[in-house]
Formats: sequence, structure tokens, C-alpha cells
Amino acid sequence: MSKVAIQLLSWNGAENLPALLASLVNQTFADYELLILDNGSHDGSSELIEEAVKTFPQPTKLIKSEKNIGFAAGHNELFATSQAPYILCLNQDAELTPLYLEKLVAFLDTHPETAAVSGKLLRARESRAIDSAGLRLHRTGAVTEIGAGEEDHGQYDGLTEVFGVSGAVALYRRSAALAASLDGQLFDASFFAYKEDIDLAWRERLAGFKAYVVNDAVAYHGRSLGVHRRRDAWRERLSVRNHLLMLVKNLPKSDFNRLFSIIPYELAKAFYLLIKMPSCLGAYVEAWRLLPEARKKRKVIQTRAVARIDNWFS
Repeated sequence: MSKVAIQLLSWNGAENLPALLASLVNQTFADYELLILDNGSHDGSSELIEEAVKTFPQPTKLIKSEKNIGFAAGHNELFATSQAPYILCLNQDAELTPLYLEKLVAFLDTHPETAAVSGKLLRARESRAIDSAGLRLHRTGAVTEIGAGEEDHGQYDGLTEVFGVSGAVALYRRSAALAASLDGQLFDASFFAYKEDIDLAWRERLAGFKAYVVNDAVAYHGRSLGVHRRRDAWRERLSVRNHLLMLVKNLPKSDFNRLFSIIPYELAKAFYLLIKMPSCLGAYVEAWRLLPEARKKRKVIQTRAVARIDNWFS
């Protein structure tokens, strides 16, 4: 059994996959298996992957889906195919520097209380713009990427404990993910895509685990999805819906006083969408439809919660 299962979802990512796969081959840590699920691509991604795995130096497995089953469900399917103690979730538009995996594995090996770890993510090699140095939880319930858009001057270098890590290039501990899971799944499949990594960060924090960013481990995340208006509207609708479901599931009763900040923020967001992106208002209808299921999940999450997270609201 490999120590790390690298989980890669592909969806029309032919432009990005060669660089990503090359960066995996160049990793100094080699005790891994590569698990790939193609989410119904129609741009030649599947054929590209089939050709690449023929000569890939590590064990590989390719699963083909006839349709796009989503980021969350796709990773859940890959999660169920391996028993590796660590899981590296990869976006197809990511690229790792050679020491990335070695440094993160070494950190989890020596910090058993840690559920998730990431390196510092930059947006591209050509620029020094930061994509994420971890997740920050705000008093409004919003969660943002630390340092996003800032030029990297080493201001986040070193080791930093964070509320959670971006799921774009995150290394998760399987035992912690299972301890915080819903029905043994890594992510909440009802989210489809967007904010499933933040939801997992909430659940793992409540279950008593920690998350860190090892900022001298560097990866690049190009964010290839959501580049035109129709895709942005689709992404925003999922983001709004999933954020509401996440709060229903994870906000502890001890932090209900936060609703005095959360509710005005959500009302302002709804008004903004009404004016700027009215097509996204369907997110509230979808959230209402999924509310009963979210409340059942909340009961499970809150019953087993052992840690407070009030100190993470900023």
C-alpha cells in the first residue's frame, strides 16, 4: 500500500494536465499512487491521461465517468478506492514544486494532531501573486484565502496554524477525515463543487484536529474554471448555496451570537445578487430544498464535536 494517494479530478483540463503530471513525476517523494477520475471530459483529456499513465512511474488508476458528477462526489469515489493513510487532493490546474509532497508528508508524520496541511499556493510562475496561504474564518461566517492577490514578499513564510487549508493542493490525513466524515466520505457530495474544502475544515476543527500551512512548500494554482460570465454565475450560485448549508451544519450553538454579524452580511449579499446577478438567487431556493438533509447532518456533527472554534472568528 502506498503512503499517499494522489486524487486528481479531470474535467476538460487538457491544457493544464501535462504540466501537472510532469510536476508529479518530478516529486522527490515517490511512495504514492495516482488515482484519476475523468469527469466526462470532451476536450481530449481522457485520451491524454490514458497515454500518460502508460509510462507513469508510479501505480495509477483511471476511472471514467460519462458525466460530470462534481468535485465532491468525484473525490469521494477516489477516496473509497484506496486505504493510503494520506490523501493529496489536486485540482487539474495545479503544479507542484519538486519538494512539495516530501515536505507535507514529513509534517503530517511528525504532527499526529494535524488533519490537513498545505503549502503556499501562488497563482503562476510568471507572477508572485499569492493564491492561498490558508483559510481565514471571519466574524461574518465568511471564509477567505489568506494573502489572496498579494505579491509574495515572504510575509507568510514559515509554519502557520490556520483554520483550514485550500482543497486545491491539500494533503489530508485519512483517519482524521474519517473521524470528521459524514457516512465515511471525504467531502459532502451534496455540495457538488465549491466550499466542500471549507466545510471539511469546519468539521475537522470541531472534531478536535488542527490545520497548518508549510509556506516553504510551494505549489501553483491557476484557477482555470470560472473564466467567463456564465461559469461565474454557476459558480456563484453553488458558492452561495453551499455557504448557507455549511453554516447550518457547522455553526455551534455556543457561537450563535455570531448570527448578529452573519445575518446582516448574508442580507447584504442577497441584495447584491438581486442587483448584479439575479440568476444566482436560485441558490436560496436550492438551499431551502436541501435544508432538512443539512439539519440531519448538523445533528451528527454537533453531537460528536469536542472542540470550540470561537477563537478562529476574526
